[in-house]
Amino acid sequence: RITDKFNKDFPELTLIHGSGILLFARMDELVTIELLQGYCLSLLLITMSLMVGLRSAYFGILSVLPNLLPATIVFGIWALFVGQLDPFVMMLFSISIGLVVDDTVHILSHYLEGRRNGSGKTHSINQAIRVAGPALTITTLVLALGVTILIGANTIYFQQAAKLLVPIVVLALILDLLYLPTILKRFDKKLNPI
Repeated sequence: RITDKFNKDFPELTLIHGSGILLFARMDELVTIELLQGYCLSLLLITMSLMVGLRSAYFGILSVLPNLLPATIVFGIWALFVGQLDPFVMMLFSISIGLVVDDTVHILSHYLEGRRNGSGKTHSINQAIRVAGPALTITTLVLALGVTILIGANTIYFQQAAKLLVPIVVLALILDLLYLPTILKRFDKKLNPI
């Protein structure tokens, strides 16, 4: 009866019958696509903000790699061992970049301050890590411990959030203290003010 009514009222459209499983599969696909689009937009806006904040398009773009790697590595491992990247997990991918960018901003801003004052690459990196490193380590430790509490939650989503966000923020700190200096030594050829 519903099909007949639909065909009568909307002759130019075709009604496709499906199940709840198909509906949720399609909804899951749409949500995942929208989350990926949102993540790309978020990454673009963060990169542009870094370009302005650091007063260098070059270093704003250079900062993308250490900000992408932590979430990419942790989510890759999650996909291999858990095998499920549902919309909630994908949403954490977008949230994580907002958390990890903070460490990079502090190290890069101190590094660029040294470079603009005439210091060499190695001295500027060492100074940036010496000045920003302890505070970043404490902040990361506090954040990781605070989120770790969620592992004991009754809700699977909170447990997943803890299991993903803790390694992401810890890995971000490690990459910013070990990998970012390598990137800077290799690619810092000039300062390009905006």
